[in-house]
Amino acid sequence: MSATPGAVMMTAVLIRGSERSVSRGSLGSCRQPKKGCLNWRGAINLFLTYAHHFLAFVNLDFNMPYPSGAPSSADPLGPYVDLQSVPRWRRLTAHPFIERMRLAVAFDYIAVSGLDIDGYRFGQAASIDSDFPPAFLDAYAADGLFTSDPFVLAAKGGSDGIVIESEIWKTHEPGQRLLYLTRTFKVQNRTLFPVMRNEIMYGSVCFTRSTPFDEDELNFLSLVAGPIHTTVTEPLMKRFATGEMKLSKGELACLWQASRGLTSEEIATATGYQQETVNSYIKSAVKKLGCSNRTQAIAEAIRRRIIP
Repeated sequence: MSATPGAVMMTAVLIRGSERSVSRGSLGSCRQPKKGCLNWRGAINLFLTYAHHFLAFVNLDFNMPYPSGAPSSADPLGPYVDLQSVPRWRRLTAHPFIERMRLAVAFDYIAVSGLDIDGYRFGQAASIDSDFPPAFLDAYAADGLFTSDPFVLAAKGGSDGIVIESEIWKTHEPGQRLLYLTRTFKVQNRTLFPVMRNEIMYGSVCFTRSTPFDEDELNFLSLVAGPIHTTVTEPLMKRFATGEMKLSKGELACLWQASRGLTSEEIATATGYQQETVNSYIKSAVKKLGCSNRTQAIAEAIRRRIIP
């Protein structure tokens, strides 16, 4: 089987990210990723441990459509005019990328939360895609367990380490209602991986399984959590991020032209704006993206998928 461009991309993501590993940390029973914990030989060996799952069983393609009958076979965001009108919790069903990740490391349920937009970051309960049992989520929300669940409180503490339910519960005993729900619906061994931008934890990916994840599986999941978050949240970011950050069409147009390496004078020629207007638009875009200069703003806009 020949690898698709998506498979090549995934291979690069895994190898580049393999220098990050997880070990026991000292902050709230969370596990802290340690940079440089693996050398290149170890990184490649870690990747090869799982590579046959991708090459033998997986034909990754980030652009492939959802399977027939899944929610995204049409435009799932069609009815919504802005991000505020999108339901905060969305049912994640038969996502091809996630299903193929499941072949590498088996898990029962997954929850992808947070967006890299002010007001929608992790811990604000404003954006969650999950295949958790709906009855579990309904009961969990109705009982307000998000305010007392030790696992959630540890995750919201701002640590950049992996949060493992069993380790948190060793020092922070869960309530009986929470224990009953997790056992009844088999939502067990919740394991949360933060998704960071610099020092900001803007999102997370949480996996559950009836049996705990071993160290190699934790290492692997720490590598793919970022790509999973990006893939799942991409439709929302592409549709609504520019509106939420109040970027105008002129700002976007000038920023995109700048990303192609054009000077302000050349952007003015390409867009029809005056050069002073171009500079004003770019300066405004830099400020809205929270950057200090044009180069940083271009990189940030590309990372947030605001411009191609």
